[in-house]
Amino acid sequence: MGALAQAVSWIPEDDLLLKNAIEILDMDLDPDDQDNFDLEVSKYQSKEMKRTIMRLEQAAYSYMQRAIASRGAFAVLYGRYSKHYIKKPEVLVGRSTEDLSVDIDLGREKRGSKISRRQAIIRLGDDGSFHMKNLGKYAISVNEKEVDPGQSLILKSDCLLEIRGMPFIFETNQSRMKEYLKRTGKGN
Repeated sequence: MGALAQAVSWIPEDDLLLKNAIEILDMDLDPDDQDNFDLEVSKYQSKEMKRTIMRLEQAAYSYMQRAIASRGAFAVLYGRYSKHYIKKPEVLVGRSTEDLSVDIDLGREKRGSKISRRQAIIRLGDDGSFHMKNLGKYAISVNEKEVDPGQSLILKSDCLLEIRGMPFIFETNQSRMKEYLKRTGKGN
């Protein structure tokens, strides 16, 4: 199973269509093996196959939006072994210890001991965007851009975070965030 297929462990086991789509997207198409590469790529060049892939992508997006909304969350941060629904406008991400409790405990992930106790804060801004500040000792990668300790940046939906080599996907539910901002009198 490839990295993408492992990262989307939230897909129910009985959802074979979506699981197959993830496997297709995660195929290792080695360019050195050009004949197999061309054969695999040609399978997905027809208009019907492109439509099928687009429908699968839309289904995956809809599923994730429903999952976030059904839990009353603004967003979700999910990794290979865990899913964390963000239900508060500010959460502390890190590794819980006897002396420190965090909102999103990444210590349960494989190699979770490498996570700082206070790794990052994710905050929903008044403008409806999520901001992340790196509180840890090491850089966090967001869509392959390094965020050094002490730095902040805006998190976009569907972004890939890498914390100490562990991948996480950050996904938001815009309608839930807009409801919250309207209810609290914030936003534009």
